[in-house]
Amino acid sequence: MQPSFSLPNVYSDHMVFQRGMPIEIAGTAPARSLVQVAFDGVRKSVRADANGDWRVEFPALPAGTGHAIRVENGCGAAIDLKDVAVGEVWIAGGQSNMEFPVVGSPFYGLPGGWDLSGKANDPDLRILYAQRAVSPDGPCRDLPRGACWKPATSRDAVGICSAVGYLFGQLLRKRLGVPVGIVSTNWGGCRIEPWIDEGTLRRHRCAAELAQIAAARKVSKLGASEAEHLARRDAEARTKKLETWLRRKFFACAPAATKAALASWARPGADLRDWTRGPLASLTGAKTPGVIWYRREVEIPAGWDPARVRFRADWMNDTDEVFWDGRKIGATWIDTPAYWFAMRDYAVPAALAKPGRHVVAIRLANHFCAGGLGNLWVGAEGSDARIPLGDGEWAERVELRPTKACGERPVTPVGAGELDPRASMTLPSTLFNAMFSPLSPLRFKGAIWYQGESNASEWRKYGLWQKLLVESWRRATRSPDLAFLQVQLAGYQRHTPGDRLPDDFWKDFPPDADQAWTDIRAVQEGVRSIRLCDLVTAADIGDHSDIHPSNKREVARRLDALAGKMVYGAKGVATGAVLKAVTRKGSALRCTFAETGKGLVVKPLEPAVRKVVGKDSPAGTIVAAEHAFAIAGERGKWVWADAKLDGNAVVVSSPDVPNPVRVRYAWTTYPPSMRLFNREGFPAFPFQGRAR
Repeated sequence: MQPSFSLPNVYSDHMVFQRGMPIEIAGTAPARSLVQVAFDGVRKSVRADANGDWRVEFPALPAGTGHAIRVENGCGAAIDLKDVAVGEVWIAGGQSNMEFPVVGSPFYGLPGGWDLSGKANDPDLRILYAQRAVSPDGPCRDLPRGACWKPATSRDAVGICSAVGYLFGQLLRKRLGVPVGIVSTNWGGCRIEPWIDEGTLRRHRCAAELAQIAAARKVSKLGASEAEHLARRDAEARTKKLETWLRRKFFACAPAATKAALASWARPGADLRDWTRGPLASLTGAKTPGVIWYRREVEIPAGWDPARVRFRADWMNDTDEVFWDGRKIGATWIDTPAYWFAMRDYAVPAALAKPGRHVVAIRLANHFCAGGLGNLWVGAEGSDARIPLGDGEWAERVELRPTKACGERPVTPVGAGELDPRASMTLPSTLFNAMFSPLSPLRFKGAIWYQGESNASEWRKYGLWQKLLVESWRRATRSPDLAFLQVQLAGYQRHTPGDRLPDDFWKDFPPDADQAWTDIRAVQEGVRSIRLCDLVTAADIGDHSDIHPSNKREVARRLDALAGKMVYGAKGVATGAVLKAVTRKGSALRCTFAETGKGLVVKPLEPAVRKVVGKDSPAGTIVAAEHAFAIAGERGKWVWADAKLDGNAVVVSSPDVPNPVRVRYAWTTYPPSMRLFNREGFPAFPFQGRAR
């Protein structure tokens, strides 16, 4: 079959090319056919190769907007791209804390994000969002269907974007005054290995990862080996046990309420006096387990083919039933692998999809912890036409909450990769293939990366993996000077946002607990050894009961400051203090630092910490009760210690350790009191050190 005449979907109206770097335009056409490309009237001709691939390169350009591209084949067909910009292009990659959107559910969206996205009005900040996808068999040419560049002038464009990425882009626009493109490519819960290309894994002889890739390619579904048979039997048993609990306990909590809800809540004209109304992002019913209903009206425009109307959602957590004008059009149950983040795509019967106003109702069942809805829209199959459902007023009502008799969910649900490794987003290289390789025609100034939670237990390997990630991305985009800015993991204890820990939960914790979270933070700092790589810390702005802390504005501020200094030549310090040396001073240890800027300060106690400590500590001091500093002898146990600021050094001591040798700061999964900052407002990095 002859290749079609086309461009990859990273090329679209409103796209941004990196300034100061060659501009590549590539696509497909019938083999050996002639293609002509015009960039602002400058024309180049190229002939497609035997596989139908072609590419042309134009010289680097300065920042600007209003460019146009026209691509023609020899048969009169043409592709036009309008409103093309040249500026600064950055990647926003990682797992859920980078995926964390501007507009989402109350527990997973930027505070104030609804208003922020509603005020979006910057046509020179452009966003390319990559939907989740896997590709076990190799690199893809295109991002998942529907991907295209959008200017930040609507909630539809901004709401789905990474909050850290969008805020970082806003700050870059303010700093530089040139067009900025943000490519949001991330997946909650992902590991780092899926973002590294197979070629890099081969060059570094990563045998275990390559074996996983090879095994996934051998099967398109579960085979008959004994190990696979046992895995499937275990998965089926867990699913059956979970299904029994759901049907006999969870959904059976309030039979009268359930009967009433199913009888009328989805129908047009239903009585909504007892429903809560407001923007979807403001509704909190799914924050805790239960069955919650959502409904709103949607208008199908004239000209849409009723036979092609579909309801879509990028995820719903956990299971759902969706109704259209009172009729159920689709449902996702626990037999769908990884149902809690699986995309929903339900066809609307043609008889119900005629132009005009209709009622969409969602019966969402959150079985565990916090749930919610991802981005929702109604689309026309076969086109990019879509009606985003994040805008406008929704109505919400709780059908039931599980009673104490239900108990907690009895088993861990089954993930997609447990039944079919080809569908797993943990397979090495699979996310690179589907969500990064399609970006390779573009050049980039840098990447911001917020990931590591899913790799914390394997922190010993993470140092190599982050090195391979940088190598992989630089090679794929032909951007050898790609800056790489990483976020060090935020403070966190357990993910139970619906059942929060008391603020003093840490008061009896010892300073020597085995904590992978602290070890991976230390490994993350090793990224500084790679050229043009650095990191900021988020350890001080975490949430002890939510792995997704909401203060993404401060994360973006820190990343922007680091980019300003490392990439754009800004002066001064751009991160917090970094431990330089530890020396013995009698019965105390003296810590000195780099990146102290205009001087170190000890910030005031937070109210929650003051309640535990009992009173304010003297100026410039941090007391043992805050669980910030700890010291130990050569072989002795760690104990919480007092610390006192001495110029730009910190002197740490404890009466329980007369001969200290080792020192730690913020060396806990959730550091409750990180008060050591420089005057520029950046926190000192967590550290451990030994006296010389």
